[in-house]
Amino acid sequence: MPANIPNGITQLFLDRNNIDDIPKSSPAPQPAPSVPCSTPSWSTCISTNSIESINGTQLCPFSLSSESLTDEALMPRLRYLRLDGNHLSPPVPLDIIMCFRHLKSIVI
Repeated sequence: MPANIPNGITQLFLDRNNIDDIPKSSPAPQPAPSVPCSTPSWSTCISTNSIESINGTQLCPFSLSSESLTDEALMPRLRYLRLDGNHLSPPVPLDIIMCFRHLKSIVI
């Protein structure tokens, strides 16, 4: 995963990079356990890689059991997530939906 992602980014394309995992401790523009989903981006494309599973609990920049679930200002703004072309199958894990409540589309 790339280091030093700018805070104002609105789209992030990481497709066709042989990514096989979204690490828990990836660098991010703010203290968070993940990238790219903790960035303020609206659209993230990680298609056509080798990802076999996703863990929303690890990707979420806050604890899913924390009070921040009720604070709209703290919620990630990710709206579109493309994971097609990886080794994933539906359904989308519930923790992804719980964390990224602004998502309008997830493509698997």
